[in-house]
Amino acid sequence: MAGPPLDPAPGDRQGGRTGPRGGHELRAARLDARRARAAPLRPTSPTWSGDRLRAAEQSARVETGTDLPGEWTRLLLEVPDASRAALGEARDAYQAACEALVWSVAFTAVGIWWWPAGLGGIVLWLVSWRSLRRAADGLCHTAEAVVALQRTAPPPPA
Repeated sequence: MAGPPLDPAPGDRQGGRTGPRGGHELRAARLDARRARAAPLRPTSPTWSGDRLRAAEQSARVETGTDLPGEWTRLLLEVPDASRAALGEARDAYQAACEALVWSVAFTAVGIWWWPAGLGGIVLWLVSWRSLRRAADGLCHTAEAVVALQRTAPPPPA
């Protein structure tokens, strides 16, 4: 006696297998699409934050012709106070996240001798790692917006 039909395998969703490995190609395509959304450039830095900062630099160069690392000081002097404050807040958040990450490593190292510090260091590392990603992304978005506004805004009246 035949039972109810079984659910199709991940690669069988449209009636036939997508390949000899089933859904692996589909998963690989999803991961490639996710990486393309997260970082438009090919990763070259050992960290996601480094790649994100490089992508912001490249974006500023392509969109406005601004060499962000070379013109950062001049840009800070030229922007209005509101933009400068937004950049300062984003940089402070990034710096605080970096400091928390360093403290997490220190606590984890102390955990060699006292296990509660190691546990706290691991928890702090997980929280600060996520915070660092958010802060780096926020700094990049803020810098890209300020550069775009500064380079496309009309000159102030004389």
